[in-house]
Amino acid sequence: MNAAAQRQRGKPDTFADAVRATVSTNLTLEEKALLGEVGPESSDAVEPILAIDDVEPRPHGTHPAWVVVPPNLAMPPEVLVTYVRCKAKLTRIPSKGDRSIIIWGLTASEEMVSLKRCMGENLRSVSEMTKMTIRAIDGVKVDWSGRPGPGNVNTFWDEIGPAYRQQLINVYLKTHALSSEDQADFFVNCLHIEDVS
Repeated sequence: MNAAAQRQRGKPDTFADAVRATVSTNLTLEEKALLGEVGPESSDAVEPILAIDDVEPRPHGTHPAWVVVPPNLAMPPEVLVTYVRCKAKLTRIPSKGDRSIIIWGLTASEEMVSLKRCMGENLRSVSEMTKMTIRAIDGVKVDWSGRPGPGNVNTFWDEIGPAYRQQLINVYLKTHALSSEDQADFFVNCLHIEDVS
């Protein structure tokens, strides 16, 4: 029985069905369109959008032409590297031209360092963790010393403006969380709860 039929009936048959129904209920229209839950006959129909999960990783060493990889940047093995271009017209300082960065996911120790940078201000945590994923800016390895220069993350963060800051936060959140399908699989196939009393 599919999730929509179960919601109409009221109560799911199994825990797995409940997870599927919950995950499906919380999806946006765009996500439902990607999963095929919203069709063209629906008044809520939307055009499918390209999601981060739909982007196929390129083979190692085939970065886009618009990014410069610093020669002193050591990329960790078995990690997906993401290249991001910020178009000049959408940044806070368009005269600097298009900007490019290289990012990859955080290790547990990098998460701790970025949380310490918040200095107790919890609202800064996602921004600080997002900044920590930036490894190179415009062909220059990131410099966390605080000195002014082309590798200063805080200067770059200010210069790209609020729209691109939000986009980078969105990329961070998407790449540091399970997809809806993986969440459902986790709750259905990776948990076992037992009453041992």
